[in-house]
Amino acid sequence: MQLALSQSLKLPSQSRDRRGHSSDRRTSMATGPSAAKTCIVGLGDPIVDVLVKVSSQSLDQLGLQRGGSVSLHKQQINELLEQVADDGHRTNVHGGSAANVLKGLGNLALQQRSARFMGMVGLDDAGRQFYDHFKQQHVDPLLLTSTSGKATATCLCLLTPDGERTMRTHLGASSELDKAEQLPEGWTNNCRLLHCEGYCLYKPELTQGAMQAAKAAGAEVCLDTASFEVVRNCWQTLLNLMEEGLVDLLLCNEDEALAVAEMAGIVCQDDELESMEAAQRFLLKHCKVCVVSRGSKPCLVRSSSGQTLTCTTPEVDVVDTVGAGDCFAAGFLYAYLRGATLQACAACGCILGSEAVSTSGAELSHVQWQNMRHTIAKQLAEHAS
Repeated sequence: MQLALSQSLKLPSQSRDRRGHSSDRRTSMATGPSAAKTCIVGLGDPIVDVLVKVSSQSLDQLGLQRGGSVSLHKQQINELLEQVADDGHRTNVHGGSAANVLKGLGNLALQQRSARFMGMVGLDDAGRQFYDHFKQQHVDPLLLTSTSGKATATCLCLLTPDGERTMRTHLGASSELDKAEQLPEGWTNNCRLLHCEGYCLYKPELTQGAMQAAKAAGAEVCLDTASFEVVRNCWQTLLNLMEEGLVDLLLCNEDEALAVAEMAGIVCQDDELESMEAAQRFLLKHCKVCVVSRGSKPCLVRSSSGQTLTCTTPEVDVVDTVGAGDCFAAGFLYAYLRGATLQACAACGCILGSEAVSTSGAELSHVQWQNMRHTIAKQLAEHAS
């Protein structure tokens, strides 16, 4: 069973459709011919990230491969927390891959454009906090609430001294959102782009249905592959969606691109860069743009029209990499939706991603967002001149 969180909290400040979902609208996300397509919608799991700093030795002793994300039962998460209790201070952050991307877009655009997020939370304090948190981050929360008793999703993020994060997730209430028919009525209205996190691939009916609805409404679809484990575990689902023509933009990091090359059987021995480029060419048989973010190394951008380019990442001191890929995606998509060149999109992605790694968790401060809006506006102006 589910209900809209806004309905369960009885918030009177918004109008509601007949199913109880928030129906407020913001200013257009585009100008000119695309003005009718006013918003970007994110689909994913709203997750409370539990950040714990651990030593590389502790990670090895736990038998965990560095990087990536795996789903676990709640008890397994608790057992891991007990094992790393002595390693470092614990910090809770409102996260989730697509949620982070939409928060980035909301903060870059403020009231000028609309960013909306769809997901499911538990009927608990964490779920209510998510609603308030999204509003504070300039995102309209189209949140559904599970009434089964399952809690809002949790992710244990183990942070090693090199800034890398290893994630173990319990989806809880979020796992109950698994069909497109459950999504808020009218969510495709004025939608210009649907952004799906890679973890949606574990829910093929939901993902396919949402993508089909977005495409039918004239929107583009962006998919972030999220984790090399997602690519390996959901390879056939990924292929099916690509071959159906449901993905326009595909974003991944170098580990995920290498996983694509591995699964497609196109690995170039002893040449990771060539393997990543081979993965891009493979994916571009079915999408318009494929981007590989590579941390401190230049990102790789290719399009189905033949464009190939790289973009250098600004040098910063790395605190941790939590949310870095999501911020890169937010910067890239913000520029993309403004009609910028792919070079400008890549530059904006690299700028915002670099800012994220210099901050603990995926939460930038108000001052940081002010600086990012100024820096990205300047970058777009330079590329337009």
